[in-house]
Amino acid sequence: MPVPGGRRRRFSSGLLLPLVLVLVGGAVLVLHLRVFRGDPITTDENSYLFQARIFAAGHLWAPPPPEGRLIDFDFSMINRTEDRWFSRYPFAHPLTLVPGVWLGAPWLMPWLMALASVWATHALARRLYDLTTANVAAVLMGASPFFLAMHATLLSHTTALVALSLCFLASVKAFESHDYRWGVLAGACAGLAFNARPFTAILMTWPLGVWGLRIWFRDRSPAVRNQLACIVGAGLVPVGLYVLYGWALTGDWRLSPYALYNPTERLGFVYVQMAEMQHTPAQALAQTMDNLARLNVSWLGVPGALWLLLLLAWQRLKAADAVLFLSGASLVVGYAFFYFPGIPTIGPMYYFEALLPLSVLGARSVLGACDVAVEMLRSVRGGRALVAGGAIAALVLWTAALGSFWNELARSIEETLKPQRSLAAAVDSQPMDGAIVFMAGRTRPEWRAVRYDPFGERNPVYMWTRGDRHTRIMALYPDRPAYLYDDDSQLTRLR
Repeated sequence: MPVPGGRRRRFSSGLLLPLVLVLVGGAVLVLHLRVFRGDPITTDENSYLFQARIFAAGHLWAPPPPEGRLIDFDFSMINRTEDRWFSRYPFAHPLTLVPGVWLGAPWLMPWLMALASVWATHALARRLYDLTTANVAAVLMGASPFFLAMHATLLSHTTALVALSLCFLASVKAFESHDYRWGVLAGACAGLAFNARPFTAILMTWPLGVWGLRIWFRDRSPAVRNQLACIVGAGLVPVGLYVLYGWALTGDWRLSPYALYNPTERLGFVYVQMAEMQHTPAQALAQTMDNLARLNVSWLGVPGALWLLLLLAWQRLKAADAVLFLSGASLVVGYAFFYFPGIPTIGPMYYFEALLPLSVLGARSVLGACDVAVEMLRSVRGGRALVAGGAIAALVLWTAALGSFWNELARSIEETLKPQRSLAAAVDSQPMDGAIVFMAGRTRPEWRAVRYDPFGERNPVYMWTRGDRHTRIMALYPDRPAYLYDDDSQLTRLR
């Protein structure tokens, strides 16, 4: 649905997208190698990688290790039953990591998905509007610190974003053409997103369904009706796989691995005596405002970035604008109802997939404001030069702000990962074949599952010390080396 008769803008070079892709690929690679250094910052990443290694070995689950009864807190986000271990999460994201596991570089897959997401967003904006809008959207997405940092991790948001981007692109093409392959692709991508982040996929794709129904009712087109049938039919296949996967792992088709791990997580409000376990409308509103405030900075690395969308007032709005806006707003509203016991705020992480509509609508906002500025200054001598100078000054200030933001972010990540890197360095200096490492203090070595072999027989075991617990455990396993990692970051061999 290109903009008819649109004035060609100077920012419409076909060479810009390849340049953005090169810069994005380089930035994510630098972040991985220099900032994160392959260290997970969440237990979720451990869970995804754990399941990816199981898939890579050709299995759905792993058998419990011989020392399985020892492991208590060490492998959170992992379901542990009497005869099998498996991740709590759906299968899509671990499955996308498998090629990286085979190559010994799991980080390679999020890196590729970063490039695919930028490309798909560019293609979507070009299809809906024009090349200039597509170029600006690609720049906004590729320069986003939120976008780049997420793709240096192993979190499932990366798979969900690329799947949703392709879903939106295929849906637009499906509504415009008689080629039913686009409808099948749109449904399959929606199903892939569902199997990566179910709630997010539902929240972001329902506006597409409403848009398709609107086109069908307006035009009474059999082609659009058939495309909608293809989208629904293709989308139901991955949904069915979601149910079958849960059935295979839990033995109950109504019970997903997610619900098995923690059945208390749900949508709605919870009123209990413990204040930290409550989720009230007031708390939901406070959390939402806090998350939006963080997104307001992390989207483009400058405070007040979301206010950029107000510039849409200078554009002639279209149905596609409403669909994109609703898809992003649905995430904000939907996750206000999400209850995670004991967690006061989910952070803007759950809004990550909103970068798709934000990038496209942000591009529309910038170009609309530029057009108005050019028109207003057309009769002013040197007006074009003023607009160009203002744009250059804005880019310089944005670049400086991004530099400051990245310095602060790198420092924060370094502080967060410092304890586990200290323990990793100490452990790497010793032979750890099957060793038991008792940890004192609050050290959280999230990297431990990165090195865990689901089918290995001599994995190191990491445990907290509680009283004389280490003495009792050592007596149970007399043939295993044992170490104590104390509060002073010293690793001492106990036997």
